[in-house]
Amino acid sequence: MIIKRHLVDDQYPPKKMKKTRIAVRALAEVEPKRYLLHEIRRNDSFGKYDYFELPGGKVEKGEPYLVALKRELLEETGYIFSEAKYLGYVVDSYNVLGWKNKTHYFLVMGCKKIQNPSFVSAGDKLIAKTLILSKEEAIKRLEGTENDGIATLVKRREFPFWDAL
Repeated sequence: MIIKRHLVDDQYPPKKMKKTRIAVRALAEVEPKRYLLHEIRRNDSFGKYDYFELPGGKVEKGEPYLVALKRELLEETGYIFSEAKYLGYVVDSYNVLGWKNKTHYFLVMGCKKIQNPSFVSAGDKLIAKTLILSKEEAIKRLEGTENDGIATLVKRREFPFWDAL
Protein backbone atom coordinates (compact mmCIF):
# COMPACT_ATOMS: atom_id res chain seq x y z
CA MET A 1 0.00 0.00 0.00
CA ILE A 2 1.32 3.44 -0.96
CA ILE A 3 1.16 6.03 1.84
CA LYS A 4 -0.18 9.49 0.92
CA ARG A 5 -0.38 12.12 3.66
CA HIS A 6 -1.09 15.84 3.73
CA LEU A 7 -0.06 17.61 6.93
CA VAL A 8 -0.37 21.16 8.26
CA ASP A 9 2.28 23.06 10.23
CA ASP A 10 0.51 24.01 13.45
CA GLN A 11 3.77 24.57 15.34
CA TYR A 12 4.79 27.95 13.92
CA PRO A 13 2.83 31.08 12.88
CA PRO A 14 1.31 30.80 9.38
CA LYS A 15 3.26 32.34 6.54
CA LYS A 16 2.76 32.57 2.80
CA MET A 17 4.42 29.62 1.05
CA LYS A 18 7.10 30.98 -1.30
CA LYS A 19 8.29 27.73 -2.83
CA THR A 20 7.80 23.99 -3.03
CA ARG A 21 10.69 21.72 -2.17
CA ILE A 22 10.79 18.14 -3.46
CA ALA A 23 12.74 15.74 -1.26
CA VAL A 24 13.48 12.04 -0.82
CA ARG A 25 14.08 10.02 2.36
CA ALA A 26 15.26 6.45 2.94
CA LEU A 27 14.38 3.75 5.39
CA ALA A 28 17.80 2.20 4.77
CA GLU A 29 18.10 -1.42 5.95
CA VAL A 30 21.85 -1.75 6.53
CA GLU A 31 21.67 -4.98 8.54
CA PRO A 32 18.77 -7.44 8.77
CA LYS A 33 15.86 -5.46 10.29
CA ARG A 34 18.19 -2.59 11.33
CA TYR A 35 17.91 0.88 9.81
CA LEU A 36 19.74 4.20 9.68
CA LEU A 37 18.35 7.11 11.69
CA HIS A 38 19.97 10.54 12.05
CA GLU A 39 20.15 12.34 15.36
CA ILE A 40 19.68 16.01 14.47
CA ARG A 41 20.74 18.97 16.61
CA ARG A 42 19.75 22.46 15.57
CA ASN A 43 19.60 25.95 17.00
CA ASP A 44 18.23 28.21 14.27
CA SER A 45 14.99 29.83 13.07
CA PHE A 46 13.09 26.65 14.07
CA GLY A 47 14.42 26.96 17.64
CA LYS A 48 16.75 24.76 19.65
CA TYR A 49 15.88 21.10 19.13
CA ASP A 50 17.30 17.59 19.24
CA TYR A 51 15.26 15.08 17.22
CA PHE A 52 15.54 12.12 14.84
CA GLU A 53 15.06 11.99 11.08
CA LEU A 54 15.59 9.55 8.23
CA PRO A 55 18.47 10.17 5.81
CA GLY A 56 17.63 12.12 2.68
CA GLY A 57 17.21 15.59 1.27
CA LYS A 58 16.41 17.85 -1.64
CA VAL A 59 15.88 16.57 -5.18
CA GLU A 60 17.77 18.83 -7.60
CA LYS A 61 15.87 20.20 -10.63
CA GLY A 62 15.47 17.44 -13.25
CA GLU A 63 17.04 14.80 -10.99
CA PRO A 64 15.21 11.43 -10.86
CA TYR A 65 14.11 10.49 -7.33
CA LEU A 66 16.30 7.38 -7.08
CA VAL A 67 19.37 9.29 -8.30
CA ALA A 68 18.71 11.94 -5.63
CA LEU A 69 18.21 9.24 -3.00
CA LYS A 70 21.51 7.54 -3.91
CA ARG A 71 23.34 10.87 -3.79
CA GLU A 72 21.79 11.95 -0.47
CA LEU A 73 22.35 8.58 1.23
CA LEU A 74 25.99 8.49 0.11
CA GLU A 75 26.64 12.12 1.18
CA GLU A 76 24.98 11.76 4.59
CA THR A 77 25.93 8.20 5.53
CA GLY A 78 28.52 6.76 3.14
CA TYR A 79 26.12 3.94 2.16
CA ILE A 80 24.99 2.80 -1.28
CA PHE A 81 22.04 0.47 -1.99
CA SER A 82 21.05 -2.03 -4.66
CA GLU A 83 17.25 -2.24 -4.20
CA ALA A 84 14.54 0.33 -3.55
CA LYS A 85 10.80 0.08 -2.93
CA TYR A 86 8.61 3.17 -3.11
CA LEU A 87 6.57 3.62 0.09
CA GLY A 88 4.73 6.87 -0.60
CA TYR A 89 4.86 10.58 0.07
CA VAL A 90 4.00 13.32 2.53
CA VAL A 91 3.05 16.87 1.61
CA ASP A 92 3.70 19.26 4.48
CA SER A 93 4.99 22.77 5.11
CA TYR A 94 7.49 24.69 7.19
CA ASN A 95 5.86 28.02 8.04
CA VAL A 96 9.17 29.34 9.42
CA LEU A 97 10.77 29.03 5.97
CA GLY A 98 7.69 29.63 3.84
CA TRP A 99 8.20 26.24 2.16
CA LYS A 100 5.78 23.56 1.09
CA ASN A 101 7.45 20.12 0.96
CA LYS A 102 6.64 16.98 -0.95
CA THR A 103 8.82 14.22 0.45
CA HIS A 104 8.98 10.79 -1.21
CA TYR A 105 9.91 7.80 0.96
CA PHE A 106 11.68 4.58 -0.07
CA LEU A 107 12.69 1.37 1.67
CA VAL A 108 16.23 0.66 0.46
CA MET A 109 17.97 -2.68 0.83
CA GLY A 110 21.24 -4.26 -0.18
CA CYS A 111 23.09 -1.45 1.61
CA LYS A 112 26.86 -1.32 1.79
CA LYS A 113 29.09 1.32 3.39
CA ILE A 114 31.73 2.47 0.91
CA GLN A 115 32.97 5.76 2.39
CA ASN A 116 32.62 8.18 5.26
CA PRO A 117 29.85 10.80 5.07
CA SER A 118 30.81 13.92 3.10
CA PHE A 119 28.25 16.39 4.57
CA VAL A 120 27.79 18.67 1.55
CA SER A 121 24.75 20.81 2.47
CA ALA A 122 23.95 23.05 5.43
CA GLY A 123 21.32 20.50 6.47
CA ASP A 124 23.97 17.77 6.56
CA LYS A 125 25.86 19.74 9.17
CA LEU A 126 22.89 19.38 11.57
CA ILE A 127 23.51 15.61 11.75
CA ALA A 128 25.04 14.93 15.18
CA LYS A 129 25.34 11.20 14.49
CA THR A 130 23.77 8.39 12.51
CA LEU A 131 22.41 5.42 14.44
CA ILE A 132 21.70 1.86 13.32
CA LEU A 133 18.49 0.75 15.05
CA SER A 134 15.70 -1.79 14.89
CA LYS A 135 12.22 -0.51 14.02
CA GLU A 136 11.24 -0.70 17.69
CA GLU A 137 14.33 1.20 18.86
CA ALA A 138 13.80 3.89 16.20
CA ILE A 139 10.15 4.36 17.16
CA LYS A 140 11.17 4.71 20.85
CA ARG A 141 13.65 7.43 19.88
CA LEU A 142 11.03 9.27 17.84
CA GLU A 143 8.45 9.00 20.62
CA GLY A 144 10.99 10.31 23.14
CA THR A 145 11.66 13.58 21.32
CA GLU A 146 10.06 16.87 22.25
CA ASN A 147 6.39 17.36 21.41
CA ASP A 148 6.57 20.76 19.80
CA GLY A 149 8.21 22.64 16.95
CA ILE A 150 10.22 20.95 14.24
CA ALA A 151 10.48 17.72 16.27
CA THR A 152 6.69 17.32 16.11
CA LEU A 153 6.55 18.12 12.40
CA VAL A 154 9.20 15.50 11.59
CA LYS A 155 7.57 12.85 13.82
CA ARG A 156 4.20 13.34 12.11
CA ARG A 157 5.82 13.09 8.71
CA GLU A 158 7.89 9.95 9.38
CA PHE A 159 5.85 7.77 11.77
CA PRO A 160 3.60 6.31 9.03
CA PHE A 161 6.63 4.91 7.20
CA TRP A 162 8.05 3.24 10.29
CA ASP A 163 4.62 1.76 10.98
CA ALA A 164 4.50 0.39 7.42
CA LEU A 165 7.63 -1.75 7.90
